[in-house]
Formats: sequence, structure tokens, C-alpha cells
Amino acid sequence: MTCTIMKYLGCIFLLTFSFSCKKVVFTNSDNPPIDSVNSNTAYVSSMRIFQPHKQKIDSFSFDASKRLTKFNQYVFDTSNGQPVKDSMLAVFVYSSKETTPNSYVLYFSDKTSQTHLLSYDNKGRIIKDTSGDTHFVTYYSYPANKIAFTIYFEGEISDSQDDTLSFTNGNVTSERIYFTDGTDKELSGDLHTQYSSLKSPTYYSSIVNSFGQLLNILSTESFVEFMGWRNYESKNLFNILSGTASDEYQTITFDWTTDNKGNVVKGVGRNNSKYSYQFYYY
Repeated sequence: MTCTIMKYLGCIFLLTFSFSCKKVVFTNSDNPPIDSVNSNTAYVSSMRIFQPHKQKIDSFSFDASKRLTKFNQYVFDTSNGQPVKDSMLAVFVYSSKETTPNSYVLYFSDKTSQTHLLSYDNKGRIIKDTSGDTHFVTYYSYPANKIAFTIYFEGEISDSQDDTLSFTNGNVTSERIYFTDGTDKELSGDLHTQYSSLKSPTYYSSIVNSFGQLLNILSTESFVEFMGWRNYESKNLFNILSGTASDEYQTITFDWTTDNKGNVVKGVGRNNSKYSYQFYYY
């Protein structure tokens, strides 16, 4: 299996679900009801992502101060002929009155965990993510109308990833991903996004303006495979995904359905109905 955009987390996650049939279930039953805030009509409790032979569930927990406290991922995969399952949980840690987390802990289904420390600039934007348990480190920067980050998987440039997101009117319109093995820099993904007039169900300004980029990294079944969720930093909801990832070019157009409150509840690939999303709200 080829590891995708998020090599560090993705390889760990994908390898564990390839060789393990353990299921770890995390609930967010302790979550309080969430009011309508920011640009959304409601907070998303979970979303299901369907693609051929795979189903992925992302769930979100918020505390009474409406801070994201847990981000849980669960994958069911039958692409190799045998059903396999796995999950990963990120728990965010806050100081008593802070609105951004100072650290987070990753829990994997093989019962291992990793603690990560987060640093921010004077505008409250994430600039560094380090793990004392490994040599992993990510640096974030903010050129004009862009967000760039470099991941050193083992703390060295010989095993790293460069990712640049370009913005237009508050939406991520393109993304280029490079991997470096110490000698060659290889373009791994060249992705482009077009948007509908609908608001993204996972756009929360408090997260976007601080650590939204981290959620992209934690989305291990990522946009490089087209069906992971990369809409944490875009105000609008995408309707066309196109580009090259893992040496394959694809274009998928989505049609979205809303409920009587205006919340997006479903998206289906117009040219391939096997690709779809479902959203559930608090």
C-alpha cells in the first residue's frame, strides 16, 4: 500500500489497519449540546466518507466553551479482500482559559500513544508541532494568500514533506505536495478545488485562525486520495475536486443536499455515486 500525503500519521494509521483487526471505539456521549456559532448553523458531531471498498468516520467533541477536545477517526476497509478496521483518537489539551490547545495526545489502536507540543506566533497561528516521543516536527509558515508547512518525519530533511495551500476568497483552491528522500524532491500531489456557494459545515473561525492546518494533517485518509476531508480552512463547501495524486488523475463533481435548517447533510459524486459524504450534527 502506498502511503499518501500524510506520511507520518498516514503510514502509522494505514499500516496498523492493514495488519490489525482490533477495533477501538471512542464515544463523545459526554458532549454538551452546541449552539449555532460562527458561519455554521450547527456543530458537526461526525461525518462519514464513502468510497469504493472504504468507509471512514470522523467524529468531533467539544467542551462547554465550544473548544474542540477530541478528533476521532475510524476506518473500515475491504480493498484487500478482507475487512479490516482501525481507529485513531486525538485529544487536545488546553490551559484553563486558552482558546487554542497547547498540546495533544494521539492514541492508536495498537495501544500506543504520542504526545505533541504546539507553538503559536503572535497572531495565534500554529507555527510548530513537535513530539517528544519521536523525532517528528512540523513547521508552519504564512506567505501571502498561502499556508506552507514542512514535516520532518524523523527530524531530518532526508525524510520530509513540503505542502503549500493557496487561497482565493477564503478558500483553498490548490495544493502541491512534495516528498524528499535526501536527494530527490518528488511531486506527490497537485490538487485543485472549486467551490459551491454553500458554507463549509466544518468551518469554525476559532479553529481556522489558529490550528486548522493541524486538522488537515490529522486527516490521515487525506485529500490526496480525494475523499478525505480537507475543508477545515475553506469558508465554502467544495463541489469539484481535481488533480493528480499517487500518479493518478481524477475529477469528481459533487451535488450537496441540505436539511430544512440549511445544514449540509449529504454529498454525492455526480460522475461516480460510489463517492459520497454524510454529516451529522449536535
